[in-house]
Amino acid sequence: MDRVFPIERGFQIVVFFLMDFWWKFLKDVMVEKGLINHKKMTPQERTLASGEDEIKDNLLFDNGIVFTTFLADPSGPGNDFKEVIHKRLGIAPIDQSYGIMINENTLFQLSIDLCDHYNGEYQKKGKDPLRFAINWLEDMRTNPQLHKKEWAIWEKTIEYVNSPGEKGLIF
Repeated sequence: MDRVFPIERGFQIVVFFLMDFWWKFLKDVMVEKGLINHKKMTPQERTLASGEDEIKDNLLFDNGIVFTTFLADPSGPGNDFKEVIHKRLGIAPIDQSYGIMINENTLFQLSIDLCDHYNGEYQKKGKDPLRFAINWLEDMRTNPQLHKKEWAIWEKTIEYVNSPGEKGLIF
């Protein structure tokens, strides 16, 4: 992982990767492990649900909010990403401009850091819904040979971001 990317493309790689990671991999793993329900329960279903099913439903909702809503908002994750860069690399948001290059290892770490950033907001309320995702991403970094499918998502994301055309996500 020795490639280097301009900060603007790095931002797109992180955001698009995390969204695809959720939809193409992590959600299914969490369902298989019995951590979340396959789909959000209706209000009527929630009134009849067990405490365990409510917890699973809440976990699905919280992960879905982060990996779908927060990340998909074209004006949303940029400031959060700038905070993460500031914390990890010590570059103030005002100084994060065109010309900054980020290596791939750091970029992947920033993916983990962005999840941790969002999880921190939940932790203030006594919740830890992104812990499974964070631990999984950390294991990808530590044991890449065990995560071929996930790394394929990373590679496809890089191909997509580097392909011609606008991506609709501006840093």
